[in-house]
Amino acid sequence: PNPERPKKNALQIDLGDAISFCKNEGVLTQRTADMCSVIKSYRNLIHPGRVVRLGEPQPNRDSAFIGRSLVSIIVDELERIRRSQVGLTAEQIVSKVVRDSDSLTILKHLVLEASDVQKEKLLLDVIPEAFFKTPESVGFDEDDVGYRLASAYRLVLEIVSPAAREKVAQEFVRVLREEDGAKVSRYCDAFFLAGDLKFVPPQHKAIVREYLLGRFTSASSPKALRILKGICPYLEPGDASKWVDLMVRALFDAKALPFIQDGVREQLKQAFWDTKSEFDDKVRSRLSDWKAHYKKSGASEKAAALEEIEDDMIPF
Repeated sequence: PNPERPKKNALQIDLGDAISFCKNEGVLTQRTADMCSVIKSYRNLIHPGRVVRLGEPQPNRDSAFIGRSLVSIIVDELERIRRSQVGLTAEQIVSKVVRDSDSLTILKHLVLEASDVQKEKLLLDVIPEAFFKTPESVGFDEDDVGYRLASAYRLVLEIVSPAAREKVAQEFVRVLREEDGAKVSRYCDAFFLAGDLKFVPPQHKAIVREYLLGRFTSASSPKALRILKGICPYLEPGDASKWVDLMVRALFDAKALPFIQDGVREQLKQAFWDTKSEFDDKVRSRLSDWKAHYKKSGASEKAAALEEIEDDMIPF
């Protein structure tokens, strides 16, 4: 679309006008436009009736070669001008991520070359499509293509506008409501964090909250801890007990790695960031229930650990 161009249906523009428009709008160079004008009659070689009616020479290898070469020149110029106007395409960026294990080091620079349309395309179509062609696991090694694609998705998401993030959140809601369980789990693991609830439409926040809290019996895995981080501002008071239970079970899970337990402590201590006072009260009440439980069962060191965490909670 170009407001300065005559309002004609693109499929009804004759070749002479198309050449003129492309030259005037910088899509074709003057040199190529001149070649098009000189040899545009070669397109009629595919019309035998015109050849007979006008007595034109029959097409031969040389004339066909001229036409084919001109098409190649035009394609090259279109690609060059589109790259300068649009930057890298979503497909080009994903191809780089898939082929190059070191691509994450320069990915932000590549994404910044892309237009807003291409960034949205990355998030809504191209990255998820490529991701679901990878093995069913997201590792934590940059040699893992799935990990690189998930990381690329998050990087792009942090760059785009709030309006684009709302579209992306709506797509997660669609996946959650319509796709099978295995796809929902993989999609969430790779592309959704609790903080993205900010952009979920109000009417769908409850279903997303309940899904996130219901997926895990505890937060004792890196995946669970990563996805649940930052969920508290979007929880209702009625969700407090379930969230505290997930965190406490993870904190005292004998199989949990030390960095997981440190992460749980940090999330508990920051639970009251931008939360309602009623939610805060419910959290403290549930922690008191757990402390009482551990004291009664003789696990005084666990009760003391919860006491320490509660004292350090940031009361915002």
